[in-house]
Amino acid sequence: MHDPPFAHLPLLVKPMSLIRKTALALGATTVVAGGALAYVHFKGVPFAGGEAAGYASAQVIPDDATLALYVSAEPEAWAKLGQFGTAAMQKQLESGLQTLEKDAIAESGISFETDVLPVISGVTLAMLPATDVQSADAPEYLVVVGIKNPTKALSLLAKINGGDDMTVEIFEHKGVKISQMTPKEKGSNPMFSALLGQKLVISPLRRPVEMAIETTKGDPSLAELPGAAAAFKGDLGLENPVARVYAPSYGKLVSSLMAASPSAPPLSAETQTQLEQIKSLQAGLGIGENGLHFKTVVNLDPKLRPADYKPSANQLQTRFPANTIAYFNGQGIGQSWAQMTEQAAALPESAELFKLLRDGAKQVDLDLDKDIFAWMTGEFGFGVMPVAADQSLVGQVGFGTALVMDSGDRPTTEATLKKLDQLAQQNYLKPKSRKVGQTEVIEWLAPGNPPEPMIGHGWIDSNSLFIAAGKPVVEAMTQAPQQPLSTNPIFQAVMAELSQKGMGYGFINFEAALATPQLNAALALSPDPQTADAVRTVQAIGVASNWDKADTSELEVYIALKKTAELEAKAR
Repeated sequence: MHDPPFAHLPLLVKPMSLIRKTALALGATTVVAGGALAYVHFKGVPFAGGEAAGYASAQVIPDDATLALYVSAEPEAWAKLGQFGTAAMQKQLESGLQTLEKDAIAESGISFETDVLPVISGVTLAMLPATDVQSADAPEYLVVVGIKNPTKALSLLAKINGGDDMTVEIFEHKGVKISQMTPKEKGSNPMFSALLGQKLVISPLRRPVEMAIETTKGDPSLAELPGAAAAFKGDLGLENPVARVYAPSYGKLVSSLMAASPSAPPLSAETQTQLEQIKSLQAGLGIGENGLHFKTVVNLDPKLRPADYKPSANQLQTRFPANTIAYFNGQGIGQSWAQMTEQAAALPESAELFKLLRDGAKQVDLDLDKDIFAWMTGEFGFGVMPVAADQSLVGQVGFGTALVMDSGDRPTTEATLKKLDQLAQQNYLKPKSRKVGQTEVIEWLAPGNPPEPMIGHGWIDSNSLFIAAGKPVVEAMTQAPQQPLSTNPIFQAVMAELSQKGMGYGFINFEAALATPQLNAALALSPDPQTADAVRTVQAIGVASNWDKADTSELEVYIALKKTAELEAKAR
């Protein structure tokens, strides 16, 4: 599949001790926002927020921000979380919330319900380029808290400033008061905040707060960038969007993250050039009636999309049975390989990797380009299927696998298979031909008495090849199943939530996976019962990638969750 690379964004996590020392002074930082959302979920507190609030926050963020994360607090959307998970899970989450409030808030006399919830409407975390010489190239952070009641916000700040464990200094910038709040405990760092109309801006450094003030005085803001309005106001086709991410320049974001990791090697000029082809990035999270939906949209140079791009026909799902545990499909492996090798030629480190792969293939008399990838021009599908414990060696692990590929050059494919058969024989596996129904299958037999089939391959039709692991899976792939995966209600429900023009799809059926004794037993032995409980709450996961528009690539993930009523009914 031709998706562009996605950088891993760092998680900003602070220990509770640091929260007690500094975040108390904010009144509405990440801890407060998270706690507020949890209160909405558990107690049904009316809570304002929404799309306009995120865009309003962007209006005080400088336009050179490399990333902005906005978390909304729509009561109807967050309340949907209450439908999912077991009662025990929800009790654990509520207990965690109570501990959080006790540890992080109660010490300063602040209450979520009476002091925080009536004040905030949403939180935006922005990543900015370094402004302080002491921070070198590391990014800086600015938190923007939407305020729905300025009077109560001032009361909250007064309560914070009046605490005995905090030293507060007030100074002005451009006529706006900035509070510098420093916990009296030795070694604590100050936090800076300013109230800008109905927005509270907070940062561990003074300069980002000053820049936010300057933005309200006329300096360019993040909201003025071409893609900002769509990123913060649009819903990305998600039901009940509750969070948004916007990076106006993917290249600058990656460079900023790399600079924040001193041990990481510097980006080469060639890599930076390729990153410049990827423009902005936006992402969103929605909470629907049946689960969570995450979607990422990347704007990029149209030249990156292959000229022969076409969506996956997604027809091979009919070759896999309804109880398939996992299924992945796509289109044109050969075309993807050709494009990757072309792009890698400009990157010395990638070119070396591809050379190693080609050289390794030559050691077994295979030309990676001509023998393997050249004929992989059509659709492919990979599946994991349950196998009974008493059926061959794969039955001991509980599942077998199968790969189906549409070949664009059958003679070359058959020549490659003969080379692979010879390679197997050189490694103590004996290729043997047999007929399964009307299909001729060649199996690789492992030494034993009797010999055990390990791998088998054959032709489903004139263009479609299958390669399967395990005798029962090999036999199953020789004929179309009476109940294919496409008839599975869970598969149908998940796929209906995803793009219908996808380049490729993925599906993992947790229900079917846990129906296998081996996986169910492994989960039962998990040392963390909470994790095991959470896994059982997931019904299925679906993935889709899409490049329907030449300048826009999309990736989406849908997590179907089991509802509390269903789980409790099964428990009884």
